[in-house]
Amino acid sequence: MDENREMEEKILLERAKVLSNNDKQDQSQGNQKQLVAFLISGKGYAIEVSWVKEMLPLPKITPIPGVPSFILGAVNVRGNIVTLTDLEEFLEIGKLKEKKEEQKILVLESSKIQTGIIVDDVIDCLSIPEKQIEAPLVTLEEKKLEYILGQIRLKGKIFAFLDGKALLENSRLLIG
Repeated sequence: MDENREMEEKILLERAKVLSNNDKQDQSQGNQKQLVAFLISGKGYAIEVSWVKEMLPLPKITPIPGVPSFILGAVNVRGNIVTLTDLEEFLEIGKLKEKKEEQKILVLESSKIQTGIIVDDVIDCLSIPEKQIEAPLVTLEEKKLEYILGQIRLKGKIFAFLDGKALLENSRLLIG
């Protein structure tokens, strides 16, 4: 639990830096992006810290009838009901294989919506120069490219850099 709390504090600290615009940027490397890198089913993803509200242990999920299959259900987060999205099924690149006790929820938030995604692990909170963000794979379908800004290399692995705005402003995530 201490490891979860430390990572959550790191995420929140990075997010606070981004939101307050007090981040001192290294001029020699250009603009920086603050990211949270995570794994789902062994695949690497990253999203800007400003879209991440918090990280939580995986609680009990309450099913919601009549919603798309990528909506896994809802969880209670301190009195707020948050829907859970299977990110890979939403992006049509796979489906969450199983839920495990050690998984976590990243709660993503915009001014319009709040949703959680189940992740196997949060790898890191990091700041990278924008010039290190590579173009997304040309083999991706156009509909998937709508949600992917590019890719980054981290610890010898390629991570898809998600477009938080496109993801959270998609009307398919709104239920009710």
